[in-house]
Amino acid sequence: VPPTIINVVVTGQNYLRYEREVEVIAADGPYLILDEYVLSNDDTQLDFNETASFDLSFKNVGQDPSSNATVTLVSESEYITVTSPTITFDGLDADETVNIEDAFEIYVSDSVPNNTNNHLFVNIESDGETYQSHINIKAYAPKFKIDNLTITEIEGNNNGFLDPAEQATLTFTIENIGNSKSNEIFTYLEMHDSFLQILSDEASIEFLEAGESATVSYDIYVGPGTPIGFISEFTLNCESGYYNQTKTLASFHFYL
Repeated sequence: VPPTIINVVVTGQNYLRYEREVEVIAADGPYLILDEYVLSNDDTQLDFNETASFDLSFKNVGQDPSSNATVTLVSESEYITVTSPTITFDGLDADETVNIEDAFEIYVSDSVPNNTNNHLFVNIESDGETYQSHINIKAYAPKFKIDNLTITEIEGNNNGFLDPAEQATLTFTIENIGNSKSNEIFTYLEMHDSFLQILSDEASIEFLEAGESATVSYDIYVGPGTPIGFISEFTLNCESGYYNQTKTLASFHFYL
């Protein structure tokens, strides 16, 4: 018999109101629930582009034994696909628990945003009844932040400014502020005027662990015809699969 939902409300003078829905089951008959769940194989978190399974515990919290059960996992999340959706277990006595390792199989999209909460339904069928439990689990991914910029003159007068006909290196810091290790990161530098010329090829970073940072550098040349006091803007793009970040950086003034 499906549970009855009752609304419990507790109030008192000078106290905050408490309200919660509670499931109430029948006084007799079996009643099966998903009691506990963790990721299998000591996996500490669910990451983008990952295949995973669960270690599960089911319990009969009813008063009578249950028959054999068939359990189906259904994803409500657009980022999780259930690739192996069904398991079974034998009947359980009242208050008995069964543990099942490596149950189900799911795939996490390679575009899931970092720190996304995902909702899964666990439908347990036994004795002609369906009992529904839930799995709520977060999925993690890399997320990039373009941080500091330093300028080093290669050929110039070392006056601290970019002057016409000088060559310099622009060094950018990229940080992974997400919760998952990234794949290879590709960066692209775009100039928004014709006075600066990029001398370097596109730069890349092999990977970044969560919380790590690394730098990429580009050599540039300031054209001899650059007007005095000219303000230039440029944009750095970094991409790793579906994960990217773009930042237009501060303008630079050119002096003689």
